[in-house]
Amino acid sequence: MTWTTRREYLARGGGGATPLADKLTALGFAATAPARTIITQPNNLETAFRDGTVQAPQLLTDLMLNFWTYGRAHWSWTASSTGAVADGGLVKGAANFCACGGFNDNFAYMATRVLGIEGMRKGNAEDAKGQTWYKGNFVTMPEDVIDSKWVGNVMTHNYPYSALRMFKFTDHYFCNYNGVIFDATGNATHTNINTMVAFDLEVLPADAAREYNGVNAQAFLVKNVSSQFVPKADLNLSVGRWVLVNLGSDTLLENTNNRAFNRCLLTTQTKVGKSEIENMQFQSGRTEKRVRGM
Repeated sequence: MTWTTRREYLARGGGGATPLADKLTALGFAATAPARTIITQPNNLETAFRDGTVQAPQLLTDLMLNFWTYGRAHWSWTASSTGAVADGGLVKGAANFCACGGFNDNFAYMATRVLGIEGMRKGNAEDAKGQTWYKGNFVTMPEDVIDSKWVGNVMTHNYPYSALRMFKFTDHYFCNYNGVIFDATGNATHTNINTMVAFDLEVLPADAAREYNGVNAQAFLVKNVSSQFVPKADLNLSVGRWVLVNLGSDTLLENTNNRAFNRCLLTTQTKVGKSEIENMQFQSGRTEKRVRGM
C-alpha cells in the first residue's frame, strides 16, 4: 500500500504489521540504517503508528525518545556539520556526527518522511524566531544531550562541567509542532523558550573583556536569566554580576579536524588571571576525544 502521510494511511484502513519498516524500504534505506533501530527502540513505533487513537504529539514524543536514545549510543554532537547529514543522512547512516540543526533536521525527516506527520516546522526563517530557532549567544538549561560523551561546556570555580550539564551556544535550531518546541538534542519539549534557555549573553566591550583573559579576548555579560532556572549554592544568577569567559575549544577530533564546542567559565569575579585561565583549560567537558567510529 502506497501512502505519503499518516492521515492517508489511516484513512485507507491501514496495511501490514510493519508500515514504517516498509516505508523505509520504499525510501531506499539499507537494512543496517539507524532509522530501522529508531522506529522500534525503545518504543515500538510500528504499533503506535497503526493505532488511530494515538495522536501525532504522542508519536512525536515517542519518536524523539527513540532518536535521542540511538544518538546517545552512536552519534557525536559537533560544532558544525557536513553535507553528508542532509536529506536524512544521519538516519540513513551516511554520517555519524553533526551540529544541532543536523540532528533536528533528521528528526524532522523521520517525523515527516517516514511517519508521515504533517505540520512539522523547522528552519531559520525570520518569522520563526523562538519557534524553530533561537538567535544569539545563550546558555541552555541543564540537560543530558544526544551525545552522551558531552557532559557540558560551562563550568564555574566551584562546579565542573558535569555538575552543571549546561551548554553555551550561538544560535540553536529545533522543530515545532502546533506551537510546541521539539528539541531532539535534549529529548525535550517546550511550550516556550523559558524552559530551554537559562540566560542570554551580551558581548562585553574589548576594554571590559580584557580583564578576564579569555581566548580571543572574548567574554559575555549574563542577561535575561530565566525564571525557570533553579539556583544552586554559589550559583544564583539573579544575584550579582555574572560573566561568561571563553576558555577556547575542547577536543573532538574527526580525523585531524577539531569539531568541538568552546568551553566557558561562568564567574562573578571582576577579573580572571591568565594563569587561572590556563589551568582551567586542562579541564574538559567531554569523556571521549574522537568522533564516534573514528
